[in-house]
Amino acid sequence: MNALILAAGYATRLYPLTKNWPKPLLLVKEKPIISHIVEKVQALPFLETIYVITNEKYKLQFQKWAKTASFFKPVKVISDRTLDEKDKLGSIGDISFAVNRIK
Repeated sequence: MNALILAAGYATRLYPLTKNWPKPLLLVKEKPIISHIVEKVQALPFLETIYVITNEKYKLQFQKWAKTASFFKPVKVISDRTLDEKDKLGSIGDISFAVNRIK
């Protein structure tokens, strides 16, 4: 079993805070929001890999986070290849994209 975390939004309602930084990487209690989620998800039985789907704009920031974070399950970052709000795939589009990419 794998897990998929949707993180491809552009969080435009939080501008300017998220203009150049993805909302899931904002800090809560001195740790990125997404790290809190991964810590809970990785405890699921039979879980093999946690996939995070993001956009091309924030891909490098998520890759750096995944590389430097210490989780006991592998975390892999997938880009949906979009660069801005007008091109985004939406939740269902990102799920479809990720499922087809992971196969």
